[in-house]
Amino acid sequence: MEMSLVVLILGIICSIVVVSYNTLVAKARYASIYGNMNTIAKAGAVDSTNNNGIWDAAPNPWTPPPSMMATGLLDTWPQVTCPGWYLSWDNGELFGLNDVRITLRRADDTPYLSYCVNTLSGGHCTGPDMYTSQPTVDIVTSDITHLYCTE
Repeated sequence: MEMSLVVLILGIICSIVVVSYNTLVAKARYASIYGNMNTIAKAGAVDSTNNNGIWDAAPNPWTPPPSMMATGLLDTWPQVTCPGWYLSWDNGELFGLNDVRITLRRADDTPYLSYCVNTLSGGHCTGPDMYTSQPTVDIVTSDITHLYCTE
């Protein structure tokens, strides 16, 4: 009887620790994504300045802009710890959207969070995703603080 009570208490403590650990990992993952998006945005701004105000375009959502990588502004394109998820550089100017964003994409290419880098000619970053036309959530103004990779 006493042994089962000890096992029960240990089980409850372990479940609390696991939940707390998962929350901590999700917060750290979110902070890493936010930091990576901010780093990419800064590199993109420098790249644009170096190219007379022209924002480079990535050839597709899953590759970084060539000029940003060629100049060494980023040593490597940041990776996402969620399996299959990635960050895309989205130059909406190519699609008439007048914005430049970094988008966190799920493995199926759908957008989850975006970071507005620049608005061009009166554009705004509140429009739909340029590749899927689905809505995006601005990471700076949202109340999201965790990334569990199951969203």
